[in-house]
Amino acid sequence: MTEMSPTTFRVAPMGAAALVWTLGSIAALLFFGVRVALTLIGGRAPDNYDLAVFVLLALLVVYGWLRSVKGYRLGDGELTIERAGPGKIHIPFENIARMETNPNLGSFFNMSILSIGGLFGWASKARVRNPSDVKSLEVEVYGTNVANSVVLHLRNDRTIIITPADPAAFVTAGRAART
Repeated sequence: MTEMSPTTFRVAPMGAAALVWTLGSIAALLFFGVRVALTLIGGRAPDNYDLAVFVLLALLVVYGWLRSVKGYRLGDGELTIERAGPGKIHIPFENIARMETNPNLGSFFNMSILSIGGLFGWASKARVRNPSDVKSLEVEVYGTNVANSVVLHLRNDRTIIITPADPAAFVTAGRAART
C-alpha cells in the first residue's frame, strides 16, 4: 500500500433533520436560560423545573457539540473521523472492504438514549430506513446530511456512514489511498 499525504474533507452542511434538531435544542436552551436569568435578576430563586431543564439542555447541547463530526481525513493508512471534541475515530484502510456513495439511503433514526441523533448531526449507532423499505439497516453514522452519504462496508461486517461535503471526491480519494 502506498502512503500518501493526508487529504481532508469537510463534513456536509446540516440536512433538514439535523438543522431542525439543532435549532430546536438551542432555542429551548435559550428559552429556559432567559427564564432562569430573569428570575435571578428579579432577586428570586429560579423555579426548580426551569433550572433543571436549562441544566439538562445545556449539558445535552455541549455533549452534542463535543461529539459532532467536523471532517474526515484520509492518510497515514487510515480514515480519521474528526470531532469538535476529543475522541477521533480511526479506521485502518485494510479494514474497509468497500466504500460507495449512496444519496438515497432514507432517514437516520436514533438507537440509544446516548446518541446525539440530529443535534449537530449524528455520531453514533443509528437505524437507516428508506420509506419504501420494510427493514431498517443498523449502522454507525458520523455525519450531518443523509443526502451526502458514503457507505463504508468494513471487513468485520460493520457498516459506517459518513457524510463528506463532496461524496464523489471522497470516494475517489479513498479508493486511491487504499491502493
